[in-house]
Amino acid sequence: MSKLCMGCMSEIPDEAQFCPVCGYREGTLPVESYHLVPGTVLKDRYIVGRVLGFGSFGITYIGYDVRLNRVVAVKEYLPGEFSTRSMQDTMVNVYTGESEEQFMSGMYKFMEEAERLGQLRGESEIVQIYDNFEENGTAYIIMEYLNGESLKDKLEREGLIPEEEAFRITREILSGLIKAHSYGILHRDIAPDNVYILADGTVKLIDFGAARFATTKRSRSLTVQIKSGYTPVEQYQSHGNQGTWTDVYATAATCYKMLTGETPQDSMERKVGDQLQPPSKKGVKIKKSLENALMNALNVEVEDRTQTAEDFLDEILADEVKRIEVRQVTEDTGRMPLGAKLAIVTGGSLVAIFLVLLLSGVISFSTARSGASGVPEGQFRVPNLISRTLDEAEKEAKTNSFELTVSGKSYSNEVPRNRILTQSLQGGSLAEKGSLMEVTLSAGIEQTYVPDVVGLSLEDAKSTLLDLGLDWDVRTVKSNIAPDCVVSQDLKQDSITDSGKKVELTVSEGADNITGKAADADLKGRTWAQALKLAEQSGYYIKRSKTVYSDTVPEDEIIEQASEKTEAGEPVAALVVSDGRERVSVPDIELISVKEAEKLLKEAGLSYKITEETSQSVPEDSVISQSIPANTRVEKGTQINVTVSAGKEEIEKETEAQTEAQTQPQTQRQQTQPQTQPQTQPQTQAPEQNQVDTGEGSFFDMIDF
Repeated sequence: MSKLCMGCMSEIPDEAQFCPVCGYREGTLPVESYHLVPGTVLKDRYIVGRVLGFGSFGITYIGYDVRLNRVVAVKEYLPGEFSTRSMQDTMVNVYTGESEEQFMSGMYKFMEEAERLGQLRGESEIVQIYDNFEENGTAYIIMEYLNGESLKDKLEREGLIPEEEAFRITREILSGLIKAHSYGILHRDIAPDNVYILADGTVKLIDFGAARFATTKRSRSLTVQIKSGYTPVEQYQSHGNQGTWTDVYATAATCYKMLTGETPQDSMERKVGDQLQPPSKKGVKIKKSLENALMNALNVEVEDRTQTAEDFLDEILADEVKRIEVRQVTEDTGRMPLGAKLAIVTGGSLVAIFLVLLLSGVISFSTARSGASGVPEGQFRVPNLISRTLDEAEKEAKTNSFELTVSGKSYSNEVPRNRILTQSLQGGSLAEKGSLMEVTLSAGIEQTYVPDVVGLSLEDAKSTLLDLGLDWDVRTVKSNIAPDCVVSQDLKQDSITDSGKKVELTVSEGADNITGKAADADLKGRTWAQALKLAEQSGYYIKRSKTVYSDTVPEDEIIEQASEKTEAGEPVAALVVSDGRERVSVPDIELISVKEAEKLLKEAGLSYKITEETSQSVPEDSVISQSIPANTRVEKGTQINVTVSAGKEEIEKETEAQTEAQTQPQTQRQQTQPQTQPQTQPQTQAPEQNQVDTGEGSFFDMIDF
């Protein structure tokens, strides 16, 4: 005789108390009293097992379909805000009044969504819906049981995913979305926790339709889910322009997370100040066409973004992809720092709010507990540090008794390099002394190096410049360098310049002295300049077919030559030219952890020497400075001297401890006094957490429907 294990639905001996497959113990009670007891039968067909996951809107159980003899997942609609269940009962108790209306409205949409998703049955990239029905005063969806792990769990375990695997997963996500979109179904919640990877590597999309259970405005639980970094701007708005492009953005954000290990900057923050860097700027080795496809799909504004999943997939598969030019609307505000512009925009609103509160009596002026400056004892007025140097910021921190730490840096076209770009405490607000102020520094305008494109075809030269973030202008001259090949460039090879800078290319339009005779001179071992002079004397063309690094052949010397012809049949000597010893670009390692810096330097093939020094504001074990600036081209193996923060001086730490000990009694006394003034600094409250991670490693742990 045998029975089903309620933990994994395997057949086990009837007398077994523990499952030899999963270790489940017979008679184990549910985690919560309102969960169905294992062994409950639904629709005279589905046996309910243990809970796989539960959240704000319901519960998911493992189940068994006795009619078709297969393991399934059973999803039960049970929003905790409007309903509950008594221990070991099956009927759901719905709260009366408006809660009942909310419950029924949500259940209708729950069932409606199941019907719609049922249309996608047979699509391999989407979790399958087998059945849906009403019972026990609520509704159920019977769906495919998946054996594997979520992409979120995979990323937590592995950190990041190589390019080839990341784009394979992305392609499968897009394939599933193409099918869903063809039925008019949007996912609205693509993120690592809703992408499931089976044991054989197959990708499944789960938890469709994040907005499907939204009911009235008063409902807190049944609302659109927002996931910072993955949700596009239009989804933050109740009447935002959502469409296929909405899922495109979230898919691209998920791909970015796989490649870099970092969640992208929140789309609403990007709308104000876009600091999202392409993966290649994070040290990720990625084809330019794939990176362009990814960043096109990550454009903030809908009209600038890749519009459909088909378009995104096509770009991923294409050999060449152009970056979409983002249209920017700017006002004539001069070179005012970004922080100052934001302050002007928000300042009017703050003044209006202040006047309303003042006139209504909510706040009032009082000097009883304030000094002459109007700052309460134990607090300070936060200085505006935007565009100031770090030294100036450290002096302000010492004067006003607050902690200062540098959390990183970002590129900026507005704030000069190494000046404060953002600050965590708002300038002009009041804060408690001893508060922590996090600042980011400006890395200035993004820099790159200038490649040598002389002798290359114009198309190859453009491609090379584009890969490095450079633009170009073209003029033509007569030359014995082959037609449509670069004769000269105005910016010197390996010089550092601003990203987006235009390089003026002089391109050959051909020469008048071509004799039609083949180039018979032996150019091997000669310099490029010598080869050009011989071509001019003998009446043929030369071009650079390739440039290669060499430890033995000096830079600019010709290693090989071959014969080609122009379209008009004119002779061309195609040359392989030495670029000298291999050079690499120095990575930007300032203000990152020393461990990450070591990794980047090793990957670049550079050696390094680390020294430590104390710092008031750079966190311990973070890089303060590097001896050779980022993007500088140096020979492989060059040593970079790295200065790493050893933290604050011990004497300063002791002083801080003494200050804290002295001020603690005073702080405690202040806390016992009734507050007569509103708090000037907004308190961030953690959102309600209704979902519990069961730790089972199942995809249903992540389903919060």
